[in-house]
Formats: sequence, structure tokens, C-alpha cells
Amino acid sequence: MRRIFPLGMLAVCCSLRCALAAPLTDLEPAPPVPTETAGESTESADLFLENNPLPKSEAETTKQTLQDAARSLARDDIEGCLALLKKAASLSPQLPAPQVMLAEFYLRAGNLNEARKSLQSIDQTDNHPQFHLTSAKVAFAEGRFEEANNHFAALASVAPPLGWTPDQVQEIREASYDGLASVAEARQQWQVAATHLERWLRLEPDDAGLRQRLGRVLLLAGNEAQARAHFEALHRQDETFNRPDVSVAAIYLQNGHTEKANSILSVALAE
Repeated sequence: MRRIFPLGMLAVCCSLRCALAAPLTDLEPAPPVPTETAGESTESADLFLENNPLPKSEAETTKQTLQDAARSLARDDIEGCLALLKKAASLSPQLPAPQVMLAEFYLRAGNLNEARKSLQSIDQTDNHPQFHLTSAKVAFAEGRFEEANNHFAALASVAPPLGWTPDQVQEIREASYDGLASVAEARQQWQVAATHLERWLRLEPDDAGLRQRLGRVLLLAGNEAQARAHFEALHRQDETFNRPDVSVAAIYLQNGHTEKANSILSVALAE
């Protein structure tokens, strides 16, 4: 399933798509948030339409309004941008609050400080999924893992806006599992991360990248047999994936377990 709540900026930072099977690094700070050029800013507006499919009668007008808002922000016309976001929200009640959309624009432009300020100006009773997702991504990018964890957890239980489809509701759950796993990985809480990824994999059993990510955290949690089972499944499905012993050795090597890695590779080469 294509993920409409990407943590691309978790990758924000980060897909928070999500794209999204790749884990955040466990030993390094969150990667820098990618920035957009003014010409790319309208892609942020389009993302809101993907996240919040609208009736055809509303779609074109709303799309144009959101794109105009993105262009205004690219010109540093913040008041104009916010006014257009308010107009878009009045046209399409399924959209998140204007300040949430503004925060997401800032986030995609790499301006974490303004993104946080925009979110802080919102009524904290806001329970739109995008509020929790954007808040989680900003908190994660700034290393506020407990706050990020709370918002990612809220995604799993938040009531979806009226009119959302079952696919959209599933996307919220997947974004929640991805984000919770990312926080656990950043804290090196490998078994916690594995639990969230296993729940996600039950929704997306054919997602090879997700299975690979799960195998990695299981291995780091000390569950080598379970990790190997996932790597074996990947190799059976597609022989371009590394053999299980190579995958296991590579992860050990990347995480400083050189002796274990060499031992596994020695056995593999002797076969």
C-alpha cells in the first residue's frame, strides 16, 4: 500500500513515508531535515491533498489555494500564507488546522524552529491525525523523543476525520507503528522497536524493506534466530537480497561486533 502519511521527513527526519522501511540510525543524531526550493514548495500543498482526499467539487479550488499558500511562504509572506491556509481549511473541513499545515510547510523547508512555534500556537485539544504526525516529526528531529513517542502513540487511537476511507485509517496506524519503532531505535530499545515493526508487518506482509528492518532490530535485540528467519524469507522471495548469513554478519559488523561477524563469514566461506 502506498503510504499517504510518509515519515519522509524523519526521513522527516521521516514517513514520522512516511516511505519508510529504512530505519533511523540508532547511533547517530536524527539526520538533517531536507529543504525545498520555492519551486518545490507546491509539492507540500499537493501532499495535503494526498493525505486528505477531497470530493471533486472541492479538490481543484482547494489545491490552487494550498499551492498559492506554499508560494506565499516561499516569498516570506507568512501572513498571506496563513490567510490562504485558513481559506483552504474553510473550503475543506477534512484538512488539518491552518497552523498545522504551516508547520508542515516549515518542516519540509527545514525550518524546525518556526515549525515548532506554529504548532505551539495551536489549541492542544486538536486531535487531527496530521497535528499528531507533524508534532511527532518536529519533536523527533529536535531529539525530544518522549514527546515524539506520545504523538506517534496518539495516531493509533485518534478518531479519523469524517469521510476518511479504510485505507486512510490504516495509513494512520502504519505511521504510528513506524514512528514508535523509530523512537525506540533512536533509544536503542531494540525489542520495543521489534514489537512495533511486527505489528506493522502484519498489515504489510509483502513489504520487503520493512521485513529487513525488523530483522535488523531483532538481531540487535539478541534474537538472532528470529532475525535469520526474516532474512531467509527475503532471500527466498528475491535472490538479489543478501544470503541470511551475510545480512547477519553485516549488521554485526556495522554495530561493532566484529568477532561475531568474522565468525559467521568464516563459516559461510567454508561451505
